[in-house]
Amino acid sequence: MRFNCIATFMIVVGCLLGGCSQSRSASEVALDRVWGMNDLRGKVVLVQFGMVGCPVSDAGLKQMIAMQSSSSRGNLHFLRVECGVGGENEAAVASYYQTTAPPFPVYRDPQGTLAQAVKATAVPCCILVDSFGHIRYRGRFPEQQQLGEWVAQLAAERTDPGSDASLFGSRALEVSQLLRQTTLPEVSQSAPPTAARPLNNYMGQAGLLVIFVDTHCPFSAEAMQDVPKITPILASLKIPTVMVNLDDDAQDVQKHYAAHAYGVPVLYDTTTKTKDKWGIESVPTLIYITANEQVGYNGVAVWKELADAVEKNLKVPAGTIQFAPKGTGFG
Repeated sequence: MRFNCIATFMIVVGCLLGGCSQSRSASEVALDRVWGMNDLRGKVVLVQFGMVGCPVSDAGLKQMIAMQSSSSRGNLHFLRVECGVGGENEAAVASYYQTTAPPFPVYRDPQGTLAQAVKATAVPCCILVDSFGHIRYRGRFPEQQQLGEWVAQLAAERTDPGSDASLFGSRALEVSQLLRQTTLPEVSQSAPPTAARPLNNYMGQAGLLVIFVDTHCPFSAEAMQDVPKITPILASLKIPTVMVNLDDDAQDVQKHYAAHAYGVPVLYDTTTKTKDKWGIESVPTLIYITANEQVGYNGVAVWKELADAVEKNLKVPAGTIQFAPKGTGFG
């Protein structure tokens, strides 16, 4: 099944708050402000970042409304964050919430300040926040049974797990194993695909950047257009790049890459195996693998974020790596 390009958004945010305590993350500070306005402090809260006009957002909101009135919700509370800008659609937004009448708070976030602070860069996106104000889940609307188990676990917590508490539903990538087990054919621009090689064969002295894309998503196309400007800088740092095309028909893959040269090897998988093994939910996704085969970055194709991660891993001063393209937070 081909990826759906879920609409996401980029937000330029200045300083969220001045003088923040070092013991609290920026996301927790941002959440605390909203929690204080909506009487949510000390509660387990499921937050949906959604947008009027998005069918998936609408379905999630309706599910939360149903759960609110259910006796099985236990200690769970709800908040909807409306990410729509409004403007000429303001009347439609107001009418929507008047009609649906959620029995829980709706917080307007037209500039995306809260969404950016908690890294909810896709619409719709849910986060689950524990009673201590820490994010414990981030992703799609969770299955109701799984959500119930998580809420029960959080309700039983009596001590603060801290800002570094692990996220529910997350799984660490077994990078070394994946590099050796991911064996894919490489697209050739003028001949049939070359023999499949394991991904670890492409590793450089300082790591490897893997860009997961497809031939149909416009945001993949945007990221791929940036590749010739990004990869020479990484190559100078001993970090080669490969693109991995996912979930496309082989004919479409050959046709696309015969017409477009990106200057890096392109591997492809017409099945969903690679997507599932690497946990890729949307394209484009960047995974920067360090020299010791750890994940240095796993996220959207925002090149400044990648640069920051590489600088941190290579222990070079901030600002050393400068990419001209900005990239895309859409995927």
